[in-house]
Amino acid sequence: MKKHFEIFATLVTAALLACGCDAFLSRNDGTDEWGEAVSSAFSVREAGEHIGEKDVWVTGYVVGGDLTSSKVKFEPPFSSRTCLAIAADPLCTERDSCISVQLPSGALRDSLNLVDNPAVLGKRVYLKGDLDPSYYGLTGLKSPSRYYAGND
Repeated sequence: MKKHFEIFATLVTAALLACGCDAFLSRNDGTDEWGEAVSSAFSVREAGEHIGEKDVWVTGYVVGGDLTSSKVKFEPPFSSRTCLAIAADPLCTERDSCISVQLPSGALRDSLNLVDNPAVLGKRVYLKGDLDPSYYGLTGLKSPSRYYAGND
């Protein structure tokens, strides 16, 4: 049974890659990248200590969107598809406890923006990108290229 599931997961991954959905990261995609994401991801708290590092995994809970240089909106409805905020606590409502995340156009934005995907609010995400000292006035994760959105 396990072997059948591994074959199925490999075929699904191949289909996603063929359709250009390479930003999607599956927990069972037959690669070591999910393990890398989990084992090497910086927490929201740790990310601030790694400003300037490129192509790193960061993990946190999606807590808001509609960022400006002075605020984060923590309650729906949301109107911006281009960014979101993550925090160590899924119930966080303190702007200074967040990291801002750029959502570049494409599969990543289509899957994670809070306008089209309100159920992402409160979910744990793993994102691979570049840590910037300031994006909307917060530590930022820019140019994310890979992600995994968990069930918790």
